[in-house]
Amino acid sequence: MSGSGSSDFSVLQDTPPRRNASPARRASARTALDLSDEDESPPRRQKRKLVEMEEEDDDGTPSKINQLPADMKEWAKRVKLSKLHISDLVQFGQDYTTETNEDACPFYLYRLYGQSLLQTQLSRVGISTTNELREEVVPVLKRARSMLVRVEGDVKELKKAAESKLTDADAIYLERNPDLVGPAFAERYNTGEVHFLALVSSMIKKKMNNLRSHIRDKYHWSLGVDKNKSKQDLYELYIKLTKSYGVPVTKERVLRVAYIRSFAIKNNPRQVDGEPVEGWWEKLDDVLNATYEADKTKFGAFQRHEKGISKAGSEDNDVRSAFAAAAAAANANSL
Repeated sequence: MSGSGSSDFSVLQDTPPRRNASPARRASARTALDLSDEDESPPRRQKRKLVEMEEEDDDGTPSKINQLPADMKEWAKRVKLSKLHISDLVQFGQDYTTETNEDACPFYLYRLYGQSLLQTQLSRVGISTTNELREEVVPVLKRARSMLVRVEGDVKELKKAAESKLTDADAIYLERNPDLVGPAFAERYNTGEVHFLALVSSMIKKKMNNLRSHIRDKYHWSLGVDKNKSKQDLYELYIKLTKSYGVPVTKERVLRVAYIRSFAIKNNPRQVDGEPVEGWWEKLDDVLNATYEADKTKFGAFQRHEKGISKAGSEDNDVRSAFAAAAAAANANSL
């Protein structure tokens, strides 16, 4: 639609030139139109409808613009009227002269019909442009929405997953391994979009808070200070803390559980048969960090060592054997 595609909507304000017809010509035209309904000649052809098809000016067909009156010809060029509509305008003038026996179509009728053709052309340009945008934009929006739905599902799964053993290093671990959550999540996460990262952080924080609350309560209940709660040994506590997550036994994890248990004995995580102690985890973190700094001063600098999150078999066979023996003894006592 090369001709129509370049039309400027501002030309709607640019009407074809008006030429004053003589009073006799106007009266003759009105008389001919008034008498045409009483004529006994064959029925008049119906007024031509606007052609319901796309305008194509580069289809090789010659333009009929030279068949228009000179002033209308200049107007059609100026507003870039398409060949299809020029042909329609020429036919309109021919139909008028045939039906009225006038020498020429009055310019005011040419102007009205030409303006309606131009409005139709510009409307079709707008509709065509809208359709093209819809074809280009809608699929992209659908793909984006689909990705957001998948990402939302991935984040919810991350929140619910029993294997999401969240620690203080989870944010860093997730940043380095976003594919562990899912491909859609990784694609969105790697864009670095601020609002999405904030959403992920809030999910991690919420999961972390829930997990620490449960762990704190299990440490407290293992002390046996509450009613209807029996005291647990280190093995029983370790199993309570790790069984549902499938965490393998390692010496480092056993020592960590033992350390927190010793801290809990001196600093109850909860009031006896009461509410949680506010700031208990923060106090534990402070004491642990102070111990680390004191050891560093006493024994020299050393790097903290953390084993990766894995379900691989533990290399700490002695520790595993000790716990296995404890488990066997516990089972024997229950028989």
